[in-house]
Amino acid sequence: MVQDLHLASQKDANIALCLLEKSNEDNASATEQLSDLMSDCASEVLFWKEKFADSKKLVQNLQARVHRAPEIQERAVAKALGQLQKDQNVYELVKKGVYTPQARALARSLVTSGCSQDFVGILIQKICRTVGVDVPQKMSRRTVQRAVTEGGVVAKMQLGMQMALATGFTGSSDATTHRHTEVVAHHLNFLDDDGKHRSHLLGVYPAVEHSSQTQLDNWKKHVTEICEIFSRSPLARRSNTALKYEGFIKKLKGTNGDHANDQKKLHDLLKDLKEELALQTLGGERLVEMPLAELHKLLMVENQKKVDNAGGSDAWNVLSEEEKQELNDDMMSDLTHSLGEEVYEALPEDEKQELDLFVWAGCSMHKDLNSVKGGNKAMMAWWSENGETSPVRLAN
Repeated sequence: MVQDLHLASQKDANIALCLLEKSNEDNASATEQLSDLMSDCASEVLFWKEKFADSKKLVQNLQARVHRAPEIQERAVAKALGQLQKDQNVYELVKKGVYTPQARALARSLVTSGCSQDFVGILIQKICRTVGVDVPQKMSRRTVQRAVTEGGVVAKMQLGMQMALATGFTGSSDATTHRHTEVVAHHLNFLDDDGKHRSHLLGVYPAVEHSSQTQLDNWKKHVTEICEIFSRSPLARRSNTALKYEGFIKKLKGTNGDHANDQKKLHDLLKDLKEELALQTLGGERLVEMPLAELHKLLMVENQKKVDNAGGSDAWNVLSEEEKQELNDDMMSDLTHSLGEEVYEALPEDEKQELDLFVWAGCSMHKDLNSVKGGNKAMMAWWSENGETSPVRLAN
């Protein structure tokens, strides 16, 4: 029995020892977990302390920026206004390496006003500087000359467009001498769509001499130049229009000049040219409308006349190609002219009047001048007849 009790006590002691060891192990594990938890909590507290410090610092910075905002805004506005004022006080003549259309137009205006091309660039700078604007670029004489040339080409394009669209116009010209050189000015006079009269300058050109034929040749030269410039321009392609010298003569309804004989003869030359072109146009239209058999027969007859006039087949064959071509051109011109006369005679009277319309207006300047000279002569005689003191020449 004692032995049984001893065994029971020993067993209980072993159990107690196991429980104690387990309890110690649990305590150690709990202690370790608690230590880890405390360490984590300490790290978390340190993180949030740093976060709070950063937030506090950010709030302080934001508050400082809010306090400085009016001053910053004021400085920014002042800077923007200063830059705007600086930009407004600078005028750039060149954009992307090219002088602007406004700059070139300004150069043309100054040249037209009488400014020398050599001084246009510096004059633009001085004028702008006077009103507080700085112009960095100085336009050279060569650039000014190119701007003037461009303006002349554009003006001829516009004039060609008006000539192409007009139903009719009159021309005038006059000449004077400048430094012993004959200078001629040509004008055209239009009626706008609203009925207003417009006078356009074709140009001012030097002339070798003042004969009527030379004046006619100059008209043809300068009008042909305008027609060619316009016909090659984008303006003509967009508007699907074209103009030739023959079309100009067809639309020319008259001339205006002084009473000099050369002007009267020039009018007659233009009238003859206009009549010939009208007949050539009528004859050409007749040839186009003619039946093929009739046209072939007519050309055979005219060709035989041409060969006979040249001296026969043998004489014709020895001619050069240039001579043959010239005779062929003459034959077609004569044929078209004769057909044009036939068509003209068959036209109604109102259409004939339209084709024949070509007026001449003389200048009354010399008549007015003679009246002034006569009045001055009579006035000078009155001072002497009445014993009065006549006007004297002033010092200036």
